[in-house]
Amino acid sequence: MFEAKDDSGIWSSDTLKVTVRSSDYNFPPEVKIACGSDQTLSGRYVIRGTASDEDRVIKVEVSIRSDPDGLSVLEWIEANGEEEWDLEWDTRHVEDGSYIIQARAFDGNAYSDIATCPVTVSNPNTGPIIIDISVTPMSFVTGQDLFMLITATVEDPDLPADELSVSIDLSNINGPPVLEMFDDGEGPDSEEGDGIYSTGFEPPSNVDPGIHRLFFEAKDLDGGIDQAFIDINVMADISVQVRITPRDVSSGDETLIEVDVDVPMDVTITATSNVFRSNRTIPLMDHGMDGDKVLGDSIFSRDVVIDGDPGSHSITITIMDDKNAVIHRHEETVRIAGSTAGSVDIGPSFGISIPVVIAGLVILFLTMAILGVMFLVRKKDEKRYQSGWETPVSPHMVVEVVEEEVLEGELTIHGQMPDVTEGSQTSYQEGVFDPE
Repeated sequence: MFEAKDDSGIWSSDTLKVTVRSSDYNFPPEVKIACGSDQTLSGRYVIRGTASDEDRVIKVEVSIRSDPDGLSVLEWIEANGEEEWDLEWDTRHVEDGSYIIQARAFDGNAYSDIATCPVTVSNPNTGPIIIDISVTPMSFVTGQDLFMLITATVEDPDLPADELSVSIDLSNINGPPVLEMFDDGEGPDSEEGDGIYSTGFEPPSNVDPGIHRLFFEAKDLDGGIDQAFIDINVMADISVQVRITPRDVSSGDETLIEVDVDVPMDVTITATSNVFRSNRTIPLMDHGMDGDKVLGDSIFSRDVVIDGDPGSHSITITIMDDKNAVIHRHEETVRIAGSTAGSVDIGPSFGISIPVVIAGLVILFLTMAILGVMFLVRKKDEKRYQSGWETPVSPHMVVEVVEEEVLEGELTIHGQMPDVTEGSQTSYQEGVFDPE
């Protein structure tokens, strides 16, 4: 303590305190917040300030607490920068009210004193916004057994302080008028908190064919609301005609698959079978190539090579809408010729049934037997004729008698001219020449 007195001998009443520190003493940093009086914040607000130290500032941290209860809204988080620093705060994530912004600097050894800035948050309710909606499938045949996946992407700037309720009205397809949708990562919802609200629904079998409108609604606790709708197509039936040409093939043969479909939408058609040589599932196209005759005539076609064991094999025709949801599926059959129980494989390309083969063998046997009998009878009759001309003619022999006026040089027997005179009567019998 130091004291002083003047010439009259009066001592001073002031005191001066002096703190003595060692030469290596570390002075803590200092930090300031750029803070106005009676500040009211809304939306995204950037907190700014400065910090200083005799050596250097390592970092600046910021926290936010509600006032007057002191509940933490934002725990100590590192700001951007050191001597000049900033941190963005989205005030829409908190309720309206009074808050204290706090900041502190650190130089590697000690923290600074905490600087504070009181503010008031006041955000008008902006309400939720439906960004995107989807229903899969958007087209189906009435009575079709299917599961509809329904999603809605919703944004609300007031979250998480606000609370949302998202639902869909399915009364137009005989469903509930209010079906809640959730963003909890359970059931049909794939991820919690991603802003995509989901639910599922199995349409009843009595939905009337036609275009039906489904309504989405999102609303918050403050009365903010947004709505959207989507139209789906329910069809009475699908007209599908399938042609497989040829349907009976041999392994290695090519066949043409054609599907004539009449639907009021873009579709994808595939054929699936374990006897397709290239791929088990192949797309059928309406592009005028690879077996498709006419572009855009709604006849989807493809030439395919069949490669498999003999017998009947199934081909599955699948029709999907523009969301790849199946709207029609049925089975067709192709037959591969070859050795099976009930058929005989003759040659590389012909499957002939056993009854036909047996009938052919019987006919062949009978034909051979008849020819054998005729041959034996013929030989027997020839021996009888060799004993004399007068032998009666057998009905099984061919006898030709020629009676004519023979002119010299016009008749030969076994390639030689017979020795006859003009005008003589000649008989020719089975190559035997006997002039009278």
